[in-house]
Amino acid sequence: MISILLNNLLRTTPRLAASFYQRPSAVGCRCDLALVISIGRKIWAIPEGYIPGQSHGPAPAMTSHEACCILNASEKSAHVTITIFFEDSNPAGPYQFEIPAKRTRHLRLNNFKKPRAIPRDTPYSSLIESDVPIVVQHTRLDSRQAENALLSTMAFPCD
Repeated sequence: MISILLNNLLRTTPRLAASFYQRPSAVGCRCDLALVISIGRKIWAIPEGYIPGQSHGPAPAMTSHEACCILNASEKSAHVTITIFFEDSNPAGPYQFEIPAKRTRHLRLNNFKKPRAIPRDTPYSSLIESDVPIVVQHTRLDSRQAENALLSTMAFPCD
């Protein structure tokens, strides 16, 4: 269906068609979908956060952690700000990152140090904001026992 809509768009908009790269895309037409479709959102939330204080296994691979996995499929670098909210204290942040165009970055929240470290064994939530659309996934490795647990889910798109 996307292929049909895109081909109709190309046929009726010659100037747009002329700006496309001539390579196959995921849907089989010869165009660059990134020029037509904005992939992602600019504001995301992860309401559930918790970095376990204990780990079992070799560091750093098996260190209990949470990660914010960010995909920037756009043609521009993404300037990303992450703010951490707590139940009983003021927010931490902003933590600022740049994700180059057409790249991904996996940010381990337990490695955030400035402006302050995120405390272990403390519930929190995250707000992720970007100046270009991005896609955000949340992942947690809980290795407090030998039988590890891995959780991964999409963040909530807010805009």
